[in-house]
Amino acid sequence: MPETEKTKEEVAAYNREYYEQNKPILKITKAKRYATDRKYREGVKRRARDRYQKKRGDALKNVGYTLKKLNGEVVFTIQHAAKAIGRATSTLRSAEASGHVPKSTVVDSRGWRVYTERQIGLMVTAFKYYDENLWTMKNVSDYLHKHWEEPK
Repeated sequence: MPETEKTKEEVAAYNREYYEQNKPILKITKAKRYATDRKYREGVKRRARDRYQKKRGDALKNVGYTLKKLNGEVVFTIQHAAKAIGRATSTLRSAEASGHVPKSTVVDSRGWRVYTERQIGLMVTAFKYYDENLWTMKNVSDYLHKHWEEPK
């Protein structure tokens, strides 16, 4: 009589149990392979970077292109900043007007507000926590105002 196929849950449960029973041996094996196999080591590092960026949220992954360099620093328009944090430009303008987001400290030759890569990264982090209901808008505002200015 043929054996029935296992469900994904059964396979996952078996794998977890196997891992728990063999954890010390598997750790040693992985450590040896990491130390001796350059391709494996590069893959492990790449996956760790990818997990970190996914968890952190890469500030500029959805921005598209840079506006220009201003005094040697890459800057982005409000449109690009809003896109990076997943908001409409009107929402970002409103947040600035209400004081939740600090006013942009950099303007270009046209007088447009532009944001540095660091400022966009701060907004991405703050709004990520807000979206996950971990922070209130007051927490977002406090965080942004505390960290907004460039360190000297």
